[in-house]
Amino acid sequence: MSGNALEEWLMTRLDHPSHLDPTRIGGLAGLAAGFFTGLILFAFLGPVAGVVGGFVVAVVLGSLVAKRLAQQSEAKRSAAMIAKRAAQVREQERMIAAMKREEAE
Repeated sequence: MSGNALEEWLMTRLDHPSHLDPTRIGGLAGLAAGFFTGLILFAFLGPVAGVVGGFVVAVVLGSLVAKRLAQQSEAKRSAAMIAKRAAQVREQERMIAAMKREEAE
């Protein structure tokens, strides 16, 4: 596989990292909300209000969802890094204590 075939194969995998990208999920959420808001506004206020209202709702909601998901993923990543660092410090302290015990013997 090379070129487009490899890329298409990667995109069809369920665990592909881009499927959980906060901007992609935010964009889809904004698109759905904007579409339905636009339809509702179009029915009651006309086409201009439907397009403008749908666009505004899509941008605002999409950016809020993307921002929130990015914050959550960053918090998870930060917590994992903190836990890893704490484990490294504990291991370092254990090794220092072992060295001191060997020197004392």
